[in-house]
Amino acid sequence: MGTDSTPGDGSIFADERLLDPEYLPTDRFAGRDEEIASIEYAVTPIVFGTQPDNVLIHGRWGTGKTTCATYSIRREVQHAREQGVRAGFVYVDCGDRPTETNVTRTVAQRLNDPSITELAIPETGLSLREYRDRFRTVLDARYDVVLVVLDRMDRMDDETLPLEFVLSDADGPRDCAVGIIGICDGVVEDVANEAVESSLWDSHIGFDPYGRDELLEILDPRLDAFADGAIVDEAISRAASIASEPYGNARTAIDLLRFAGERADERGDSVVTAETIESVAADVETIRTREAIASLPRHSRLALLALASVSSDRPGESVRTTTIHEAYEGVCRDHDTRPRTARRLQDFLNEHADLGFTQTAAHWGGRGEGNYKTHRLTVDPEVIALVVDDR
Repeated sequence: MGTDSTPGDGSIFADERLLDPEYLPTDRFAGRDEEIASIEYAVTPIVFGTQPDNVLIHGRWGTGKTTCATYSIRREVQHAREQGVRAGFVYVDCGDRPTETNVTRTVAQRLNDPSITELAIPETGLSLREYRDRFRTVLDARYDVVLVVLDRMDRMDDETLPLEFVLSDADGPRDCAVGIIGICDGVVEDVANEAVESSLWDSHIGFDPYGRDELLEILDPRLDAFADGAIVDEAISRAASIASEPYGNARTAIDLLRFAGERADERGDSVVTAETIESVAADVETIRTREAIASLPRHSRLALLALASVSSDRPGESVRTTTIHEAYEGVCRDHDTRPRTARRLQDFLNEHADLGFTQTAAHWGGRGEGNYKTHRLTVDPEVIALVVDDR
């Protein structure tokens, strides 16, 4: 599906661009006033050029974490600059740069101005230590304080904690203060990652799933995407209801409206109804499932791939944890990475069940067999293999 309608093109849409999830029709975020206030409170010291808190933001995918964080931080950085503070801000998606070297190089490059520092930050050819040194040189030459947003931190390699060295005075006092805002998908207790579990964080801010009423508020300013009378109230209500279960996802709600509008155009319908919303729900769910799998930390994806590989030979059957562990070790060998511990694997499997990718059952086998768990895949194994191999 997909049209690229623009205002006045005669379709059911007036301006389909308003249904782009990245489009922000307002600077007020439904149901997120408290979270935004908490973020701004944590980083407010930058207005005075002093050390901000290091904040870990966590919550389900599609709950507004990145949007609210970047909005709040950009606003505070602007306030700091208005006060004469040399404040900087940089955003890095750790899912695309999963090692400390990748992250350090990227942050240094984005903050650097060679005309001021007379320093180059090459893509290759330097050690991690050299990238760190150049990063510190850039900071001290250009800034009083910098905020670094590390999105999808749970996608980092477990052994690395990017930029932790910045917070240490081991090499002497620093001229530039640095605050880290880490963002991870999921509940912190369910994320097996050293960076997320670190004592580095001064505070944690959780984003709960959106409720139905909040989703309706999010959708309201986007309804101008439709021509007058082209969508009925029942359709909007149904989209919010579907998206609110089980993990109130704003992107799902927006996509339901967009897909339904495109489906109505394809059919030649003049209006989007609740039935139209229902007709595209399965398509949106498939996309959401693929994106949710792709957003998992690397080893969580590999554990899911291990279960998928076993389930391909026994579709619909439940599989014991020990069998998955054996398959997981083989998958790790194939992907040239060291497997995590059995405890970490269990964390991953719990996460999969929580996301609805699997169904888990506990069994008490008595003296002869002992207690154990089984896991049954609820997602097409081919979808998992396609997503994981594509990453």
